[in-house]
Amino acid sequence: MECKEFLKEMLESNHDTVKRLIDDIGEEESMRHDYQFCNHIRWQTGHLIDSARIILKLLGKEESIPDEWSKIFGYKSKIFENASLYPSMTELREKLYSIYDKTLLVLDDIPAENLDKIVELGEDWKVTPIEGITFLCRHEFYHCGQITVMRQVIGREQPFG
Repeated sequence: MECKEFLKEMLESNHDTVKRLIDDIGEEESMRHDYQFCNHIRWQTGHLIDSARIILKLLGKEESIPDEWSKIFGYKSKIFENASLYPSMTELREKLYSIYDKTLLVLDDIPAENLDKIVELGEDWKVTPIEGITFLCRHEFYHCGQITVMRQVIGREQPFG
């Protein structure tokens, strides 16, 4: 299996997992959380948008979001109890799925050799798309674990097995 095929398969698998975890989550229940272990699903979903945008950037494309989204969902962002401070779960799902679709299209079009070229994401973060996407897929799956715990807290059935 070629590297592009591997990355695409991994991304598709992660995207499918996320969708199965959040597709049936309503607005109100998206704000519930377990104070000891997990952030609410609405924050988790917004944070996944932040990660998906970085994956797209690794592939050479930018995706814009409202400025406040980076502040409330980015690395080390503070969690709020007030739902009005967040976009709706519906809006977040639509944005996330749109980025997922764009990512797969961009990956199809990118030359395989570009996946081994260093991309500078920040002053202290220089990585190849292969390394960055692999890391961010693991990061996404970590948050899938948190969403799975929160599904149990809000009384939802397991979406797998």
